[in-house]
Amino acid sequence: MWNNDHQVVDIDCKLYKDLVNESALNFGELQKNYSLYPLALHSISLNECNVTSVRPNFLEDLVNLYAFQLTLNPYLDTLHSMTFRNNGNLKRLVLSDNVIKNIPEELFRCDACPMSNFDVEYLDLSENDIETLHPSTFSKLPSLETLLLNDNSIKMLQSSQFSGLGSLETLDIASNEISVLDPSTLMDLPSLRHLDVSSNSLVQIWSNMFSASMRQNLEYLDFSVNEIETIDEGAFVGMIQLEHLHLSNNKITDVSVLFVSFPKLISLDLSYNEITSIESMQNLNAPELMRLDFSNNALIEVVGSELVSLDNNTQLNFEANSITTVDLEGVWIKTMSFEKNQISVVKSLPGCDRYVVVCFVIEY
Repeated sequence: MWNNDHQVVDIDCKLYKDLVNESALNFGELQKNYSLYPLALHSISLNECNVTSVRPNFLEDLVNLYAFQLTLNPYLDTLHSMTFRNNGNLKRLVLSDNVIKNIPEELFRCDACPMSNFDVEYLDLSENDIETLHPSTFSKLPSLETLLLNDNSIKMLQSSQFSGLGSLETLDIASNEISVLDPSTLMDLPSLRHLDVSSNSLVQIWSNMFSASMRQNLEYLDFSVNEIETIDEGAFVGMIQLEHLHLSNNKITDVSVLFVSFPKLISLDLSYNEITSIESMQNLNAPELMRLDFSNNALIEVVGSELVSLDNNTQLNFEANSITTVDLEGVWIKTMSFEKNQISVVKSLPGCDRYVVVCFVIEY
């Protein structure tokens, strides 16, 4: 792509895939080349170009570079710490779907920037082979808003791993091998709104895992597909902006600590756990709740008094439990599903002519 001065400002190797043979897109080692990568470049996208390595000085003169994408290169396993040292205008950096194993400690240090800080706002390191991260890897990225580390092989995050990321709003560390998330790890993320920790090996959610500022800002929280057995009391207290909470596919038995005030909660997924009782659910204060999923647990009864705090538009899923008794006295919830249970006792079905779904699903 050219600008008004007929300078090349964007390069995307995908544009050539239908024009050249496959061997022509074997870029190999990326080297400084003004004819291929002119100084006016704003954006480079090298996807599926068979890049094997990157010379440390490859980008050093491209001071106008705004976005750099290097993805889907099955032999790219290393980046030099000097790679982005002079790219002070870089805002978007995508290095996903390679086989990068190690992130150099000073990869995100900018010698051309005040205090060596980068202004990168979006960083994608997902779907690589990263196992460890240095504690200060991201410390020079104060403007970072999105950090994607999902689908790697990370086993541990340092207590100061995200120190200095005061602007971070989205953090995705899903699909790694993290077994412990130290309470101090997330303390330096006051602006965080979206946190995905799903598909790891966590066993506990600590009461002090979230700072006061995080509790005021978090909107999306995903702890699904872990090994969680214990949730500390107070772990979710004060989450006044939280809209979606996913805790499915764990080993949770006691959910009483979850029944607190969630002024903006829309969906709560507790499916595929080992929950036997919801008797304290009347303490749940979630006026905006639309979906509540208890399917595939070990519940044996559902009593109307447990559901009185819910809005009548809330959709409740009790499928695939061991429920034998259902007593819906005082309940006017429109949509409830009880399929795949062993219901033998049904009491107080209010308004069956109106609440057809209730009547239908209980007619096992």
